[in-house]
Amino acid sequence: MYSEESTDENNKRRRVYEEDEDTPFGGSRKTQRTPTKTNKNREDKMDKLMNMMIELNAEIKNMNTEMKEMRKDQKEYHEEIKILKEQNEILKEK
Repeated sequence: MYSEESTDENNKRRRVYEEDEDTPFGGSRKTQRTPTKTNKNREDKMDKLMNMMIELNAEIKNMNTEMKEMRKDQKEYHEEIKILKEQNEILKEK
């Protein structure tokens, strides 16, 4: 069993040595690497960010219009309260 393992290793070494004789200065074998990342992923992220920004701007505009309406309503309520206070003062004097 031990001799079989050693012969397998020896055979592997011989094969590697024989391959190296063909190109002694070839250097190590290059391994396959994962493909480089494309710009598509980056562009997708940028598109998502742009869409989010557009949505946020739309929401902000809606909020601003709502705030204007609320301020207008508050002014009306304030004027009504002022009128009611004046009427109350008039009634107290009588």
